[in-house]
Parts: sequence; structure tokens; C-alpha cells
Amino acid sequence: TLQVGDTLEWSRETGWHILSTSSQESVIFTPFTASGTWTKPAGLKRVLVTCVGAGGGSGSGRQGAAASNRFGGGGGGGGAIVWRNISASDLTATVAVTIGAGGTAGASQASTGSNGNAGGAGGDTSFGALVIAKGGSAGGGGSTSAGTAGAGGASASCTPSYGPYAIAGSAGAAGNTTTTAAGGNGLSGSTGAPGGGGGGGINSTNTSGTAANTGGNVYQNGILIAGPVSGASPAGVANKSLFLSMSNTLNAGVGLGTGGAGNNLNGGAGGNYGAGAGGGSGTLDGTASGAGAIGGDGLCIVMEIY
Repeated sequence: TLQVGDTLEWSRETGWHILSTSSQESVIFTPFTASGTWTKPAGLKRVLVTCVGAGGGSGSGRQGAAASNRFGGGGGGGGAIVWRNISASDLTATVAVTIGAGGTAGASQASTGSNGNAGGAGGDTSFGALVIAKGGSAGGGGSTSAGTAGAGGASASCTPSYGPYAIAGSAGAAGNTTTTAAGGNGLSGSTGAPGGGGGGGINSTNTSGTAANTGGNVYQNGILIAGPVSGASPAGVANKSLFLSMSNTLNAGVGLGTGGAGNNLNGGAGGNYGAGAGGGSGTLDGTASGAGAIGGDGLCIVMEIY
């Protein structure tokens, strides 16, 4: 039986045979940056699905008295990345795609002598029940000790949950006072989306942080793409690692963002897609602490192979 695209050929040596088009595959990318429904097209052979969990939101800093430690909030963790090659025969006519929302920002602390607020966890991204990528955990609020770092989305909570199909997101960095704390890198060996930097603060000798809490870098085909540093533009940058579909030439035009930077004011949002946010700063009583920021949303890319 001839399939669409097949050619029937006769030769004296071999007689009749079918020239399959399998060696001349074509590819179409269907990226989802918002939840929706994927519909199986006619003639499909298989799909390579890539899901990225959303990045964790970051915590805000502590507002506290002079001569006390006022730590910044922790950076959010990056989302996990999961790949799965699925035959067309194993797919239903439609598949629900759910895109995880970036974790919420820890609100600025307006009260004196009060700890910062934690951010929210990043949501999971899924392609039906076949592929699930876990979102990154939230950064904690700063106190008289460091705001806790958000963990990256755990590969054990993904579907499939084992390597090389699932890799955990990179962790954010803990909040700090005068030291620097950079978020973990993304697509660096065995890590998924990058984490956010820790928020700056003020120590018990009233020395302020140095405002160099860099957002997590990402790698694209082995090339390092630096995350932002603290300052006027601490937010992560979107789509800096595009080649997610097991190819160094094919990409869907969307990819991982860099982590948000921790700051000596408000933290920076995680870059779309999947990156953790940077933490907000600790402050002296009478000045609202630096707010946390939102994590980058999740992503699903369906590479359709014909």
C-alpha cells in the first residue's frame, strides 16, 4: 500500500519496490507560550516534544534596624527541561498543552523590624500526561539570615523522570548582605533553565552589598550568554538559548531566558522562558525593602516530523 509521498519504482534488477520518503523528512515547529491544544496533523510520523517548567519567583528583603543583619531575598530556581520522542500512533487526535506560570514575586516589606516575603513556585508545563516539566521553587524572604535559594525544578518530579530525557533546573542563589551570589547557569552540562541571583542587603556593621548578584547565564551550542548584573536593568533577557530540539541548526525561535539578577533595590524578573527571578534587597527601618520578582513562564515546543 502506497502512503502519501511514496513513489513506486520498477527496475530490471529488483522488480517493483516502494521508495519511502523517510530519508527525506520535513520538520514543522509548533511552539506554545500559552496554554492551548495541539492537534495531530495528517501525515505525521512522530514528534519531539520539549517542555520547560516555569521559573520560581524571588523573595523580598528584610527591613531592620541599624547594627543588625538585613539580608536580601533568595533567587528563584529555574524550571526543569524534558524531551520526549513520541510516535504518531501513540498520540491522540488532540493533546492539551499547559504552560506553567512564572512564580509570583515576594512583596516588598513595608513594616519596620520585619522579614521579607517569599516568592511563589513556578508552575509545571505539560504535553498531556506524556511530558511534564517541573517548575522551579521560590526564593525565600530575607531575615537576619539569608533568604533561602529556590531549588531548580526536580527531574524526579518530571515525566519521564530519568536522564537523558529530563534534567533538573538550576538553583537560584541565597540572599546576602555584602557578599555576591549569582544564580546557577542554564543548559550547563546537567542543568535546565537558569536560576536567579540573590538579593543584596546590609550587614551588622552597616555595610551595604556590592550590587553584583548576577542572574544565571545560559549556554547556546556551547557559547556562554551572560545573565544581567544588578543595577538599572536586572531583569533576565528572553530567548537566549534557542536550540532546544536536539539540533544545532533547527530552532523554533523561542528558548530559555537568562536568570534575573538580585539587586540592592527590587529584584529582576526571570527571562522567558523558564528562568528564575532575582531577589530584592534588605533595607534600614523606615525604607521599604526591595521587592522580589516574577519567574519566567514555561514553554512547550512540538517539533512535528513528517
